[in-house]
Amino acid sequence: MKLGFKEIEVGFPSAADVEFAFIRRLIDENRIPDDVWIQVLTQAREHLIRRTFESLRGAKHAIVHLYNSTSPLQRKITFGDATREQMAADIERLDASPVASRLVDVPRLKRLMAEWPKDEHAAQLREAEYRLALARGDLPQAAQALTAAL
Repeated sequence: MKLGFKEIEVGFPSAADVEFAFIRRLIDENRIPDDVWIQVLTQAREHLIRRTFESLRGAKHAIVHLYNSTSPLQRKITFGDATREQMAADIERLDASPVASRLVDVPRLKRLMAEWPKDEHAAQLREAEYRLALARGDLPQAAQALTAAL
């Protein structure tokens, strides 16, 4: 933190206890300068979002990178399928999460799903257009939503 960075990604707290503990130590021991924003990463799954926000409790400034895989291959490996039904279920989980629904533009995701090509090949060709990790507004708005959640 002494190198002068104003934003730094510090971990993936829901992925491993060691990363969660590292972030907690930074916050609890006041090792983050007042003008530095820490960044973390989490998958768009309710229990992982909650764990991520637990790791950030007490942080002065934090940015949460919320993602959901858009790669058909990764979805097949991770979820066993890359179907419309799976993506729709992921969006419903986001919609049901009070925290995620403040950070992700769920209505936009639902509109995109309605337009998502039903043919797998066509969906792969248009994959980049339909990123499922859509930030709501700009970065300061997302940061305000995070701060309000903490």
